[in-house]
Amino acid sequence: MMILGFDLSLNHAAMVGLDPETADMVWYEYVIDTATGAKAGKKRGVHLKYPKSKDRTQHQMNRLLWWRLYLIEMYEKAKPSHVVIEDYALMAKSNSAYQIGELGCLARIGAIEVGAALRLHDPMSVKMFLAHSGNATPEEVRDAVFERWPITRGFAALPDLATLDLVVAFGLARMGWTELELRAGRLRLEDLHPKEVQVFNRTTKAYTVSLLGREWLQRSYVSP
Repeated sequence: MMILGFDLSLNHAAMVGLDPETADMVWYEYVIDTATGAKAGKKRGVHLKYPKSKDRTQHQMNRLLWWRLYLIEMYEKAKPSHVVIEDYALMAKSNSAYQIGELGCLARIGAIEVGAALRLHDPMSVKMFLAHSGNATPEEVRDAVFERWPITRGFAALPDLATLDLVVAFGLARMGWTELELRAGRLRLEDLHPKEVQVFNRTTKAYTVSLLGREWLQRSYVSP
């Protein structure tokens, strides 16, 4: 069992698993759309390879089918108790927003189907927690994570895209672990950096209740 942080995009992704009790990193894997990029991670890298098509719609469907099969295998292999995913940024151009939504749906449903509790974090909250700035660049987030959690520095030996994805995936898993510790009373808000406290206390128009006031998402009904 593990807390799984999952950073997902159409052509690349990363997953990092933490031990729920110790927060030790127990597993990680990344997906990338180049064979050389996948080989760089040895058994940790997975090549996103699917039949290409000149028909754009068929091409997109082939990619989605690849992801569906990969997600099924990945979740069964990782067996997470909790899954933390970065929510949509809603900045995609053209119809790619719909494609991201389709893939995001598969990732969310996959987590629920294996019995994991699911938490979504908006991109600004992720940056605030990891780099203590909601406007941090990907590189600033990477550097902050390397500084705060030295175990992640090994990601720097991988392709840049994989490094950035793994850093965020690790951070998401750490956010999940922190929330569980807060709920269990083993950690207090006053133990955290003010920006991290803001992540757990902030409300928005979409979320009028703070994070700690909302339960993790999970299967709550019996399928027909």
